[in-house]
Amino acid sequence: MPERSNPIENATDVNVVHIIDDDERIRSALLELFGSSGIPAEAFVDTADFDERGDPEAVGCLLLDVKLPGMSGIEYQRKLSDAGFDLPIVFMTGDGDVPTSVTAMKAGAVDFLLKPFEVDDLLSAVAAAIEEGRKQREVAARRKHARQCADSLTPP
Repeated sequence: MPERSNPIENATDVNVVHIIDDDERIRSALLELFGSSGIPAEAFVDTADFDERGDPEAVGCLLLDVKLPGMSGIEYQRKLSDAGFDLPIVFMTGDGDVPTSVTAMKAGAVDFLLKPFEVDDLLSAVAAAIEEGRKQREVAARRKHARQCADSLTPP
């Protein structure tokens, strides 16, 4: 089998893919895939598990199932956004519909994948999310620097 290229390789620094899916088989398969690709990943059963053990300020992206017990992925996206966290999100679902995908994308999701998805599609979506996160961090750093420069100016 030819070696698969890793589109995330150039986009990562210390990025972590945070997987939230209630299906143990999917979590395990994704952890194995990312591990074999040299991509750090962590898995969580649901959003409460991520709230307890995860870090929404982490570098990387969130690979989030739409349908979860308790809070849905779409609701969680809104919660993170309202709290000011900009962790880029790639949604995945086994039974998506157009209104749900439109809602997710309008709220800033990087991609919306239907299960079962192709590995290359997943890796490309995660690479895009990680790149989006990098750009967001750059913009935030420039804004912070501009504020610091402005604050250091003496009034006339």
